[in-house]
Amino acid sequence: MALYLAAMLVLVFINGAATPERWWVLWPAWGWGIAVALHTGYYLGGHLGGHFAAYLVSTLGFFVIDSLYTDRSWFYWPMMGWATVVAAHAYAVYGFSRARPVPSLEMRGGGGEDAWTMTPATGIVVDGPMRIVRVDGEAIEVTPREFDLLTLLTGHPGRAFSREELLDRIWKDDYEVTDRTIDTHVQRLRKKLGPRAEAIQTVWGIGYRYRP
Repeated sequence: MALYLAAMLVLVFINGAATPERWWVLWPAWGWGIAVALHTGYYLGGHLGGHFAAYLVSTLGFFVIDSLYTDRSWFYWPMMGWATVVAAHAYAVYGFSRARPVPSLEMRGGGGEDAWTMTPATGIVVDGPMRIVRVDGEAIEVTPREFDLLTLLTGHPGRAFSREELLDRIWKDDYEVTDRTIDTHVQRLRKKLGPRAEAIQTVWGIGYRYRP
């Protein structure tokens, strides 16, 4: 985001100084803005958040192009069409999940890709093959790293994992991450778990554990 804003300020200055009669800076601002919105939306709200953020920025660009370069309004056609797709995405995430029955049996896997875990006491279901997390029967959106973190913790209930072990198991050869990365992911994951956030407990001086 900081790089985007700095680059846009430079381009605006160049545009105003060199070609003030034609504001071409709108094109890189729009194109790069869509990428930044997609990245930021996904970081904050998962796939649906990225989809919605990209939709908003794209629609704004369509409106500007329409108003500057055409004599008839057409921007609302892609706006309405894409809005239908976004609504379908939102319904797939929040609508269909309510109709799915939640398994009543307690099953725990070893935290692997093919395992799924459920603890009725916490109401948290982690479906490994489908990579879906449900809380009290409703699907929530998590990032790939958050999913791997929750899968590992729920696959070993009661066991305390150190930050170093979590980094080694989940981030593997990514040497740019730090202990703070784990804390940030746990905080975001707890926020998404809502009233079930207390299932992920802090073990002071060590790291974190999942307590059913």
